[in-house]
Amino acid sequence: MHSSLYILLSSSFIFSNTIDTDWGKCNLHIKDPYVNSQVIISIISNTISKMNDEYGNIKKNEFDIYIVNTLEDYNKISKGIAPIWSVGITKSAFNQIIIKSPSLSKMNKSKFYKVIMHELNHLYVNRLDKNHTIPKWFKEGFAGLIANQFSLKHKIQISKNFWSNSLLSIEELRSFKSVKASNHILAYSQSYALVYGLQYFYGNKVINKIINRLSIGETFNQSIYKVTGNKTDIVMNQLFEFKKSSYRWMVLLDSKNIIFSILPLILIFGFIFKKYNNWKTIKKWEEEEIMELDAIKNED
Repeated sequence: MHSSLYILLSSSFIFSNTIDTDWGKCNLHIKDPYVNSQVIISIISNTISKMNDEYGNIKKNEFDIYIVNTLEDYNKISKGIAPIWSVGITKSAFNQIIIKSPSLSKMNKSKFYKVIMHELNHLYVNRLDKNHTIPKWFKEGFAGLIANQFSLKHKIQISKNFWSNSLLSIEELRSFKSVKASNHILAYSQSYALVYGLQYFYGNKVINKIINRLSIGETFNQSIYKVTGNKTDIVMNQLFEFKKSSYRWMVLLDSKNIIFSILPLILIFGFIFKKYNNWKTIKKWEEEEIMELDAIKNED
């Protein structure tokens, strides 16, 4: 534990406890009274167990998780390096995870729990020997996969930027350093899509295989080549084409656009319905005229 920081802040935390995990002792500190500590402990334990079962064990080391309800504490513990838009950050060099509580981030509990899983995934990946060779898009995409964060909102974001020709480039997604704050959702959206693309082309176990190669000391590029049989640049071009073709029409599901997307169908059905009603009316008139003619003949 980072004792100096803990002594400085411990008095203000409502809950502080140490949990034994397969990744080492986890010191959990919660400041928000509305956060259920037992639920958080369960999520931590289950995520670590699932990660170990699926992807293998990692080095053990003590780590801290801070859940805070003020921006002041968030910036203080993260040393001011967390982007203003972020809801969580993992400082792997210090074995720390800092997360904004739902009251601070305005997230619902479901999204908040996913952020915890997302950040735990970062802690896992950053303990791999060659973690510095892993591009940012893979780290974020893998974390999003574990936390099940790839939603319709992200797919619509990709679609919108596809049609405006403003998708982020391969180079921008490699580190996120040149990504503007206004494009952070797009960067995560594209990262999620790229990892799903890997599974689409190379099978559901492709991530496991890449992590296994990284675990034995191979670089990311070496792992990609050994697992896919292709060099990284070829795989990236493949994934980018998959992303464009798979999500380009998702913009039609945007609530702002959906009425405009279905309006032509409404007009077509309206036209057909009107024509059908007109035909029924004319048919009825013809039948009435025939009946009137028959009545006149019968009178004669």
